[in-house]
Amino acid sequence: SFASLCYKVYELNGDKLFLEKAFNACVLWVCFIKNHRMTLKSGLVEMFVGFDTGHDNSPRLEGMSHKGNFSVEGVRMNAKIMPPNDKVAPIIAVDMSCNLFGNLMALAKMAKELGKNPKPFVDDAMHLKERLFKICYDENDGFFYDVDKHGNKRRVRSCTVFSLFIEGVLDKEADKAIIDRLFNEYIFNEKHFYTEMPFPAVSVSDEKWQKYTASNCWGYFTQGLTVLRTTLWMREYGKENEMNAILKKWADAWDKCKDKVVLGQELDPLTAQPSDSSPWYSSTMLTYKYAKEILQ
Repeated sequence: SFASLCYKVYELNGDKLFLEKAFNACVLWVCFIKNHRMTLKSGLVEMFVGFDTGHDNSPRLEGMSHKGNFSVEGVRMNAKIMPPNDKVAPIIAVDMSCNLFGNLMALAKMAKELGKNPKPFVDDAMHLKERLFKICYDENDGFFYDVDKHGNKRRVRSCTVFSLFIEGVLDKEADKAIIDRLFNEYIFNEKHFYTEMPFPAVSVSDEKWQKYTASNCWGYFTQGLTVLRTTLWMREYGKENEMNAILKKWADAWDKCKDKVVLGQELDPLTAQPSDSSPWYSSTMLTYKYAKEILQ
């Protein structure tokens, strides 16, 4: 979440003027989300178009009228505007809702540091979490799903589930049972996400796991951005050894295929071979550099 990143910058530079500016801007962002991306009144954040998530060519986007942005006669519409007559959108999105949770909790930290009241932000975050569990969690499957405007769970086991960890939605003690189940049944299970090259954008056992395109596919490949984000949560949740193993696999794979694509966007989760998408991809470069530093 952007507010979390701003707070990390403040922790590094100690600049109160920066923190005040970031706080005010992030409050406005949260207000925008609440006013324009909660049209279903669920208390959760909605996806209007595919580019809201950045998950290009993902089965998450099936049935949407606009899998990219919403444009009319070549003019991109304001993000406030829901495309008319969409059969499934607005879609309650797990990752976008987790992102708002992260923003709210970071705003609480900012508020406290600035001598303001953090409680309203914490209360909003806890309410959002309660709604996320109620609406998106399936107790039978033990998984969190997006939900369409009709209230139907969109049963794609996607990497959006990692957002629950990245943004700290899942409490290590209070939510231990859910965390353990996600780890054991899905995240560290080779039948789902713990493949030869963890973690694919969709579980390899999901019927919708497939190459929608030969590259830039969040329906198939292991994405550099997902691997980079392991550094934001795996250590915190007691999985540092697993994180180091994944980083080593990632670095080794790119060492072996530099003659094909140099530090590209994604790798095949089964063969660790690259697609031809986005050489010199920033997330992969950062992950590679970090892996080499900590694994020396």
